[in-house]
This record gives sequence, C-alpha cells and structure tokens, in this order.
Amino acid sequence: PTSISINLDIFLLTSALLEQQKEIEFLTTTLDGLSDERTELLRRLKEAEEQSELDKERLTQARAVAAALPVVVPLPVSQDGSEEERHRQQREEIEFLTMTVDQLSDEKAELYARLAEEKVGLMWAILGFSVLAKSERAANDVNDVLEKLKNANDLARNLTEENENLREEIERRDNSVREEDEYYKAQLDEKQNEIDRAKNRVLQSTLEQLMKVNSMNNASIGNNANNANNILSPAAPVPIPDNIENLEGRRYSRRDSTYSSPTSPPIINGRRMSFSERPQISLFTNGSAEEYPPYQQPPSPSSASMQPQTPTTPTHQRRPSLSTTTPFGRSNSLATDPTPGTPNSQTFFRQTPQQDYPWYEGEATSPPNRHRNSMARASSGSLRSSTGSAMGSNGIVASLISAYEGGSKRQEKQKQIDELDAELRALTKEKEQIQQDYSKLPISGGGPTSRRRREEIEEQLDEVDSRLSKIKLRMRALVN
Repeated sequence: PTSISINLDIFLLTSALLEQQKEIEFLTTTLDGLSDERTELLRRLKEAEEQSELDKERLTQARAVAAALPVVVPLPVSQDGSEEERHRQQREEIEFLTMTVDQLSDEKAELYARLAEEKVGLMWAILGFSVLAKSERAANDVNDVLEKLKNANDLARNLTEENENLREEIERRDNSVREEDEYYKAQLDEKQNEIDRAKNRVLQSTLEQLMKVNSMNNASIGNNANNANNILSPAAPVPIPDNIENLEGRRYSRRDSTYSSPTSPPIINGRRMSFSERPQISLFTNGSAEEYPPYQQPPSPSSASMQPQTPTTPTHQRRPSLSTTTPFGRSNSLATDPTPGTPNSQTFFRQTPQQDYPWYEGEATSPPNRHRNSMARASSGSLRSSTGSAMGSNGIVASLISAYEGGSKRQEKQKQIDELDAELRALTKEKEQIQQDYSKLPISGGGPTSRRRREEIEEQLDEVDSRLSKIKLRMRALVN
C-alpha cells in the first residue's frame, strides 16, 4: 500500500508538472510576440517622432516666413494677379502644413497611447517571465523531489527484500536449532537410560557377589570351627619350628606383607587366596564400574580336613574384605565386629595386627607356649568374625544401597558447603579490608566528613557481619 500511494503521488506531480510546462511554453511564445510588436512599435514611434520634428521645423520655418511677409497692400488693378496668386499659394501651404501638424499630433498621441499599452503588455510579459522562472525553479524542485521519492522507493523495496531474507534466515536457523535440540535431547535421554541400566546392572552384580560371599562365609564357618577345635584340642599340639630365626623372618615378612599392604589377598582356610580368586566387586568411581573376576569355589570341608598340617606361623583366618570406593573417592573396608551376637555388626574399619595377634607386641623370639596361645586366639577371633559376617550380610546390602542412593545428595550438599566456604572467605577478606580502612580514620576530630565516613564504614561492617552470620548458620544446618 505504501508503494502504491507513492506511485500515485508521483503520477499526480508529473501531470501538474506537464501542465505547468505547457503554460510556460505558451507564456514564452506570447512574450516573444509581444517583444516583436514592441520592437516594431518603438521603431514606428521613433520614425513618427522624427517626422514630427521635421514637420515642426517646417512649420516653424513657414511661420517665420509668414511673419516676415509684409502687410498685404491691395495692388492696383493695372497690375497683373501674380502677387495675389503667390499669397494664396502660401496660405494654402500654411493650411496644409497646419493640417499635417494636426494629423501628426493625432498620430503622435495615438502612438503614445499604443506605447503605453505596449509598456503595460511588456510589464505583463516580464511578470510572466518571472512566473516562468519561478515555475522552472518549481519544476526543478519537483524533479528533485521525484528523484528523492524514486530513491526512497528503491530503498524501501531493497529493505523489504532484505527483511524477507532475514526472516527466512531466522526461521531456517530456528528450525535447525530446534532439530539439534530435539536430537541432543533424544541422545541425552538415551544416555541417561544407558546410565540407569548400567547402574542397575552394577547394583545387581554387587548384590549377587554379596550373596556369593555370604554363601562362602556360611560354608567356611564349619571349616573355621574344625580348625579352632583342632588347635584348642590337647591331642593336637602345635609343632614348634626348629629354626627360630626363620620363624622371626616369616613373622615380620608376614606382618609387613599382610597388614601393611591394603591390596594383599585374604587368607581363607589356612591358605592365601590369589588375586584371580578375589570377588567381583564394582568400584563406584564417578559412575564407572571396574569389575574383578569372581571367586573360585573354596575347597570343601572334607578336602580341607584331608590336607596335612604344616608347621607354619599362625595366620589370621578371616573372610575376604569388601572394599568399595564411595562417590566421594574415599575407600572403605567392610570388616566384621569381633564381638559375636550383635546384629548389623559390620563396621568400616581395618583391623590392625595387634588386635588379633598379641604376640607382635613383644619380642620376635617369644616362647612356644605364648605362640600357641596366640594361635588359639587367632582361630577363635576368625570363628567369631565368620559368624558375625554370616549374621550381618543383610546389613552390608542395606549399607551399599543407602550409600548408592545417598551419593548424589552428599555431592550436592558438599557442593553447597564449598560454595558457602568460598563466600565466607571472600566476606572475611572484605571485612579485613573494611577494618583496615576504619583503622586509618582519625580517632578524634576530622570534621563532618570523617564522621560521615566513619558511619559509612560502620554500616558496611554491620552488613558484612550480618552476611557472615547467615552463611555460618546455613553451613551449620548443612553440616548437621
């Protein structure tokens, strides 16, 4: 609609301009004709003036001649009539000259009237010429306006096309962004489903391994009881090795290798398990699971009882420890409480060798009877540990499930605590800076400027203290 109205205005202005040009041409033609007539009238007026001057001169001469003539005296009859004829001719010439002068005067008046009319026409022609000049200037202005309107129309058309192109580009990019968003959402949903399935598999595998460990512990209870009875029975004395020095070396090497290394294999039924027999336990490390090969089946009680008793140093018989890594990166060892009969007796700690092997507190060259009593205590502690592990397998499962479900909450709480701690440190630095500024103020005097500055700093200190109190309360609530 805007372009149509602009084109209509241009058409109307063009029509008006053409009409003005026609009027200008007509006025120009009329002015040219009037100029020619004026020139002719001026020429004729000049000729009439010249003729009038000549007639005036002739009339003046005639009047002078007439005035110079003597008084006419009637001539005698005897004389001929030549003198009268001459006077009559002179009078006729005077009358003719007078008539000519009158005619010339009338013609002069007529010419003056026509000259006045020509002057009026010339004035109108000059006025028309000025109007023509103004019309030409108006035409030039109209041409400039038309040119500007044309340029504006072209610019509006170009801007409209550019706007359409930009709108199409925006729509195309919106569609592409929407498609990418939908694609990434689908990928995210798929990855989340995979993560959920992996977590379920990991949890199921962990529960299966715990059930296997529980069954193995139940199977090993009888073996531990038989070993303890054999050790405590007076009919089965423990042989004392001949070489005490070798025994000391084995004690210290066993102590160093068994208890100083957290990755040493456990001892079951009098023998140390290899790394290939460790349970398949998933290590939760940032959502990834590292699996170990499953246990091999332990030897049956009959085969264990058929094995010969070799004279070796007493070893701590216990069930395999379950080591997991929590989402916070801390390694916990699931061990059993040596006190029997307590429900959910699983605690997260690693037993030290002094708790189950009292003979390590003394010298390496301890007497044989003390060595025998230590072996009895070790067997009894192993039996109690196995019994407690069988009674608390459900507690292990519950602990793992609760740790698995509460990991994200602990991470979120830890993140909030870290943020509050950073904010607390920043506010503490700000408070120190404000206190330094406050210490620079004079104690007394200084005028109203110092008092106003002191009041501002005190308000800042109050605000910082209030924020610090709020942050401390939030941190205390998160920690509790």
